[in-house]
Amino acid sequence: MRGRRETVSWCVRAAVAAVVTLSGTSASAQIPGFKIVEIPLLPAGIYAEALGVNARGQIVGRCFIEDAQAYSGFIYDLPTNTLTDLGTLGPSDAHGAWAINNDRFVAATADAGGGQSAALLINPNQARTPIAGRVRFGPAGGAEARSINNAGTIVGSATFDCSFSQSALFGCGWGAGGALATPYVSSAAFCADTRALSINDAAFLVGWTNVNTGTTEAPVLLKRPVLVDTVLRSQTALPTFSSTLEMGIANAIGNTGVICGIAQDASDSNRVHPIAWVGGTPVKLQSLGGGYTEGSEALSVNAAGTVVGRNGQGASSEAVVWVNAQPTTYALATLTSPPQDPHPVGWRLLSANAVSDIGLIVGKGLAPGDTSGNSKGYVAVPCEPVPIQVPETRTTCLQGTVPLRVTAIGAGTLTYQWRRNGAPLTDGTTATGSLIAGSTTASMDVSGFGYADEGDYDVIVTGDCGVTTTAKATVTICPADLNCDNVINDGDFSVFAPAYDLLDCLDPAMPVGCPSDINRDGIVDDLDFTVFVQAYEILLCSGAVQ
Repeated sequence: MRGRRETVSWCVRAAVAAVVTLSGTSASAQIPGFKIVEIPLLPAGIYAEALGVNARGQIVGRCFIEDAQAYSGFIYDLPTNTLTDLGTLGPSDAHGAWAINNDRFVAATADAGGGQSAALLINPNQARTPIAGRVRFGPAGGAEARSINNAGTIVGSATFDCSFSQSALFGCGWGAGGALATPYVSSAAFCADTRALSINDAAFLVGWTNVNTGTTEAPVLLKRPVLVDTVLRSQTALPTFSSTLEMGIANAIGNTGVICGIAQDASDSNRVHPIAWVGGTPVKLQSLGGGYTEGSEALSVNAAGTVVGRNGQGASSEAVVWVNAQPTTYALATLTSPPQDPHPVGWRLLSANAVSDIGLIVGKGLAPGDTSGNSKGYVAVPCEPVPIQVPETRTTCLQGTVPLRVTAIGAGTLTYQWRRNGAPLTDGTTATGSLIAGSTTASMDVSGFGYADEGDYDVIVTGDCGVTTTAKATVTICPADLNCDNVINDGDFSVFAPAYDLLDCLDPAMPVGCPSDINRDGIVDDLDFTVFVQAYEILLCSGAVQ
């Protein structure tokens, strides 16, 4: 366990030092382009923003509903262009659908009444599970859910007793399904609040803790960034720029351990800068133009070390990207393809709130032609389509049907071209008798699969502003699988035995293709039986899809 976890710890520098693109799929210094896709408002919605995104192209956020005067949560599914209403959450900025994992579970915060908030887990069927803190002596307090990883662990904050008479909001985590709140982030000051804001798939969380820089009698609380290993229950203070008396907040941690947030710099008049921690070392992230802009903040980071956030604040803010957690700042608007100056096709991108491991960036902006001044959610889609399901290497039986599938996310309407061994395929009957269907779609079938059809299959996916080619899937025939069930057993022998008695592949009674001729010499004899027995002992076809 320790060895696995150390590979993603911020202590390991090599994993996060590699130069990668925004999507993390190849080593390149080139910054890819994006297309901006508008997320529709919910019915009666006035304004909205996207807050979280997973690696399957599903986006969560909140939309302010005029009639209810409150936020409702939403899920926008980019591949299918569908919007799902998650219901009312509450009227304040603390209420929102903050994060979504790859299984479509959502971490959200809602109004609980009485001035308190409630932490929610929303399942893929939109059913809500309230999850709460652990208060024994006083009245129940509030809770907030802010992040969820792919194991289903939720982090946020919940009310815990400090003594028989006091309680505070502590950074905590809930197990899968919202079971049992566990306080993870401790404070160096008695009964002072802490927060957990993000958790990665290795169960490291980040947030902030309070440190008392005054005295017991006259405490002065200072927020400090913190990293917590939730398995080993260890808490580590993250360094800031020049002093342990600098305020800092760690907003997010990626799956390779890069962390981002904000921190003061005492050597720079205590101004607050965006910050990244790479291998535990703080990196000052610049504002646009290389200088300082008040209100700039790093909000999210993915496994590639791509950090996103905003430059400035309010109506004049800009959505920005820091590539590979390096200091140079790029306005997201200038990375659209083709670049527009200063904003893509009329969009004003105000904030980039989250980035996924496949390079999708979501946030809020002012849509083209909208004069209301109300923001809408958007997703910046990489120009180079990103496969999220790729064809699988597998075996098949002779004359069997091989289904090959790809799912990709990209800008605009995607087109597909399947290839075998680098040669484009076309629909119809091949020269050797197999049948290809769907060669220019996301799903291709090869039926009547023969030895001439063996090889490496891939698909070229083309979007509005980019092209990608998937990894190759090798498809081969498992010769002894005579009844096409992916195992070599007595069922296959029942097919082999009659063919052995017929002997000659040209015998009219021989099954089509003479599949029992395993060594392909035109007859079914003892040489084929020898190969069949060896496969029978192994039982499974190598690479068979069950």
